[in-house]
Amino acid sequence: MKKIILGLVLLLTTVACKFEEKPKTEAEILKEQKDSINKVREQKIDYALSQLKDMIKKDLKDHSSYEMVERTWDKKDTLDVVKLLIGYRASNSFGAKVQSTCLANYNLKDETIIITKHYVNE
Repeated sequence: MKKIILGLVLLLTTVACKFEEKPKTEAEILKEQKDSINKVREQKIDYALSQLKDMIKKDLKDHSSYEMVERTWDKKDTLDVVKLLIGYRASNSFGAKVQSTCLANYNLKDETIIITKHYVNE
């Protein structure tokens, strides 16, 4: 019986604390909005990197030989165009593993990916 009463007291205390939360300041609201926008932006960029990977794999002779080495984007880009980079290893026509890099631009507004440079690392 004591456990039930203690549980009810804890529950009521928790509920009461929820109602006593202070209203958010304008700065806190703006920060939450900015964080939300950044989260959506990063989700779009992550999806663009996945699309770029699919574009690369589609052009390989042996799709199953694809191995991701590096996958990143330029975090300094704050405009609508973001630079993407994917480094990978794959088998060439002779069966040898070669490491390559693909650079691309991703337009956040129209969600297009344009490969700007694709080369084999030496």
